[in-house]
Amino acid sequence: AAPDLTGLVDPTVVDKIQPFVMATQLPDESVSNSTVGLRLEAHKAGFDFGITYIYGWDRLPQAFADPALVAFLGESQKATPDPARLTGAAVRMAQLISAGQSLYTAYFSRQHVVAGDVGTTLGSFGLRLDFGGTPTQTLYVTAADGTAVPRRFGSFSYVFGADYSYEDKFFAQVQMLHSFFIGVSSDEPLLLFKESMVNLGFLIRWTLLDGDLEFAVQGMSNLTLEDIILRGTASYRPWRALRITAGYNVFQGKRDDQDKPASVGALYDNNDSIFVQARYSF
Repeated sequence: AAPDLTGLVDPTVVDKIQPFVMATQLPDESVSNSTVGLRLEAHKAGFDFGITYIYGWDRLPQAFADPALVAFLGESQKATPDPARLTGAAVRMAQLISAGQSLYTAYFSRQHVVAGDVGTTLGSFGLRLDFGGTPTQTLYVTAADGTAVPRRFGSFSYVFGADYSYEDKFFAQVQMLHSFFIGVSSDEPLLLFKESMVNLGFLIRWTLLDGDLEFAVQGMSNLTLEDIILRGTASYRPWRALRITAGYNVFQGKRDDQDKPASVGALYDNNDSIFVQARYSF
């Protein structure tokens, strides 16, 4: 079974994202496959402390494709495919299918996650530190033959954030995220990630006219991969049941030497957009 992303994301990126969420071996719904967690919280000297443990499932499946399928897809996507190579790959796939073998398999793996957080407030300002890690996280690397293959790495990350609020009229927040992936080989670089990455994010929201008029802008930049994602909105509520919103989305990122996306921003680079939305509540 594979969740179909058609209609959930922009159609121009469905074919790029779909392979990463396909799974042929989903865990059954037995109790043994449940996700369990434990959280402890404490408050001391004006600080809030928390620690969390989760035993669950990795968000990405480990997907494996037979070389014949990889060869067929790679050749078919060329501007001028080689008929002999296409035929050879197709024959090999037919032989595997006749023998009862799978051309593509994917499954999710169990994952232990431990995280902690501490936060406090200083008047109208808030400060918060979140951190966590796991010994096994599925990511994809670029193999020597150029194909994307799954690997399991240890990971650790922390987020430091600060925010400021003024009544219910103004809110601003800035966050810095630093992520590390442990065990990455220089011979197999991470796909859309780096071994160590720094991200900056921000949110500014300004509300006027008792909430009837609101402006917001938010963004995220991966300083390591040099990409940026921006979103801005302006909304007005002429009466209680109706809110009209206009906004924009901007994606920008670098591409590698083969003109392939090298970051999430580059993956969505052709999806800059403006939009108008009307929401009526009854």
